[in-house]
Amino acid sequence: MKFLKDFKFQEIEFKNFVFLNKLEKEIVLNWRNNQSIRNNMYNNCIISSSEHFKFIEKLNTNKSKFYWLVRDASNLLGVFYLTNVDISNKRAYLGIYTNPLENKKGRGTKIIKTGMLLYFKKVNFHTLKLEVFEKNNVAIDFYLKVGFKKEGILRDYVIRNNKWLNVLILGMIKDEWRKLYE
Repeated sequence: MKFLKDFKFQEIEFKNFVFLNKLEKEIVLNWRNNQSIRNNMYNNCIISSSEHFKFIEKLNTNKSKFYWLVRDASNLLGVFYLTNVDISNKRAYLGIYTNPLENKKGRGTKIIKTGMLLYFKKVNFHTLKLEVFEKNNVAIDFYLKVGFKKEGILRDYVIRNNKWLNVLILGMIKDEWRKLYE
């Protein structure tokens, strides 16, 4: 499977979760359990080590979910992942989160631009979607800035603190990506 690999473009390395060593798995778990990350995920519960390790183990055989730890020459930048991967229709949903322990500008841009290069150019997919909480203005502004377009809304889709939250669907197709980045 094309996605069950490690990738390197320029100075950016994508290491598939299934190949992470124990320390790298623990680093990712600590990031994922960081409140700033959890608050913007559908599952906002603390994840145990055993749950995390089982999740990664299951990725070995899952053909619709792929996760990578992303780094450049000197830093762990964050995580890039694809879910709902549909090979026959050349589409998937993406997600990213940056290392919450570093406050360096440009990490998310490096991750997403390199991830889109992988997705659209190297594996030749056509459609990329993402879901983001409507209240997450920072993320929405970021995705619009890199070229995603608003496509829809999932009304009252998630409940948090006894309040319903809307989720926006954003998307990009390969021709839009080409116009921006090739």
